[in-house]
Amino acid sequence: MPIDIVSCDEDQNITLNGEPLLRDEVSDIVPEWVQYGSSLLIECPYCNSRLNMAKKSMFQGQGHEWVEDISLGVCPKCSFWHGEWYRDLGIGQMGCPESEWEAQLSKISEYENVLPEGCEAELAHYLRANPELWCTLDPRRLETLVAHIFRHNYAASEVMHVGRPGDGGIDVIFVESGGRRWLIQVKRRENTRSSEGVGTLRNLLGVMLLEDASFGAIVSTADHFTYSAHKARHSAEMKGYMVSLIDRGKLDRLLEPIIPFGEWIDLIERRKPEWVSELCKSIPDKRQLSFRDYLYSA
Repeated sequence: MPIDIVSCDEDQNITLNGEPLLRDEVSDIVPEWVQYGSSLLIECPYCNSRLNMAKKSMFQGQGHEWVEDISLGVCPKCSFWHGEWYRDLGIGQMGCPESEWEAQLSKISEYENVLPEGCEAELAHYLRANPELWCTLDPRRLETLVAHIFRHNYAASEVMHVGRPGDGGIDVIFVESGGRRWLIQVKRRENTRSSEGVGTLRNLLGVMLLEDASFGAIVSTADHFTYSAHKARHSAEMKGYMVSLIDRGKLDRLLEPIIPFGEWIDLIERRKPEWVSELCKSIPDKRQLSFRDYLYSA
């Protein structure tokens, strides 16, 4: 995730990503919470989730005035984050308080409907902040992203993207470490409120029968699977065919291993490395459910 780094040295020279800022540029470019030392944002500006907050200060003197401080805010959903390090340098030669500080603000990359190959981490950030994008992805791009998601959720496995004309409706083949083979169909639905019906399940079961496969999954950008689809899935299970149904909500949760965590640690390690452990405890790595949790779920 790209970041903006704003810093101020002891001579009060302010830079943005290493480039000097003129005084009249600061108010237009530097966030207000950086300029005035006000409280950090408490909500993510991209997905509106409440940020996980962490703060540590060093105090001294009888008045217990703080002289060094690190504050962090991290979004548990899309991993947007921002943080600030501040150090009080006391009173300068002109009788004015002096300080130095550094603030970092992450940014989520934006894409058009046609998305580039690779950059899955950036795409995962963007999908978390803009979930409606799931329904606008190019179908083939969605297939390759799903293959990437499975690969990251189940490292000890083999994942192959096979979607192409004449593939029989199978887009991804997933082989567990124990050799169990799953046939995966990926469906892109353009309507965010759409449902995935029983017809898709019947098609997959037909392919599984022809391929002598007992395990399959349907991954859909639909909001949910219909009651008939769930009922048919249960009936198929009674006959020895295991099919996992993964809708857009579950697919979104499977993004978690792709999204980097702890990019903000660099700020702490450079400025106050002895605080890393304590601040990390305040913002734990709350990875969500993995693909393993959905293989045998309804």
